[in-house]
Amino acid sequence: MLSKILKLEAVQQLNKQEQKTINGGAIPTCLRNCFQDFVDCREDGHAHCSASLAVCRSLC
Repeated sequence: MLSKILKLEAVQQLNKQEQKTINGGAIPTCLRNCFQDFVDCREDGHAHCSASLAVCRSLC
C-alpha cells in the first residue's frame, strides 16, 4: 500500500518529528501499559477492568 501511495505525484514523506505530531504523538509508555493491562483483563473476563484502567491512567 505504501508503494502505491508513494507513486502518487506530490506525495511527501514525513520526517520522524512530523510523524510524532500526528494524532497527538506517540502514546507514553505508562498509558500504553495501562491499555495493554486493560485488554488482558478483558480477555480474562474480569469485571473490574474499566475501574483498573481509570486508576492506572490517573497514576500516569
